[in-house]
Amino acid sequence: MNDKDDFTDWLIAREECIEMELDDEELKATRKLNGADKSTADEMFKELGYKKITEHEFTEPEYGETTELILYRLILYRDEVKRLNIKFWNDKSISKTCNYEVGYITMQELKAINEKVKELGWLDE
Repeated sequence: MNDKDDFTDWLIAREECIEMELDDEELKATRKLNGADKSTADEMFKELGYKKITEHEFTEPEYGETTELILYRLILYRDEVKRLNIKFWNDKSISKTCNYEVGYITMQELKAINEKVKELGWLDE
C-alpha cells in the first residue's frame, strides 16, 4: 500500500462522513460513544456539546385540596450553541427541548440518556 492508496481511503471515508452530514465533532462523539471505554453520562453529554447546568431540588405545593409540598429534583444539561436542553426529573421523566419546543433525540443523546438512567438507578426500581 502506498501514500496514494492511503489518501484515497481517507478521501472516501471523508466523503462518506459528509454524505451522512456528520461534522468532525459529531463523528468524534459517535466514535467515543461506540468505543470500548466507558464514560460517565456527564462526560458523554460533554462530548455532545452539553454542559451540566444544575442538579437542583425544590418544593412546590401539590395541586388540589391538600397543602402538602412536593419535592422536585431536576438535573439539567444544556447545549448553548444549539439552544437545546435535556432535563431529568425525579419522577423518572426526561424531556428534550429546543427553544421551549419538544425536540428529537439523536442516537448519541439516547446513549448518554441511557447511561444517566443507569447511574440514577432508575432501571433497578
